[in-house]
Amino acid sequence: MEKYRANTVDNHFSILHTYELQAGAPIPSFESHNFFKSFLEYEQYWEKFYMLLFLNSNPDMLGKRIVMGEVNAATDLKKIKEMKVSSAYSKPEIVANHSEKNKNVMEQSMNIQEIRVLEVKLYIDGEEQNHVLISVGKIGSNWRILNMS
Repeated sequence: MEKYRANTVDNHFSILHTYELQAGAPIPSFESHNFFKSFLEYEQYWEKFYMLLFLNSNPDMLGKRIVMGEVNAATDLKKIKEMKVSSAYSKPEIVANHSEKNKNVMEQSMNIQEIRVLEVKLYIDGEEQNHVLISVGKIGSNWRILNMS
């Protein structure tokens, strides 16, 4: 647990001597980025969508790389840690809904009765994004997200 709590921008930078917004790098202002990320599969999905909001709010972060030892590294890292998310997703819109017949061993062991694949249209600040595919499974009277891409 300590390992995941310690996955901060500062610690990441001090270990790797570089910071670049990509998979595995802690995202500033994402409160749960370091809480058992590798154990909570769903956290990775939400982090991906949060990263899109973060980049939309801070477009200058795209492709930005800070390397320890560079003249402005400390100042740039401080600016990154202070960045916030100002963009927001609007309500998702389901554009397609397909039934999935095949269940893998894990889904069978979870007693999933039905699987649906939803094609979902998302908007960030009113601008349409690439569609997302979400696989959901029915367990009893509830639906659970199984996969998102």
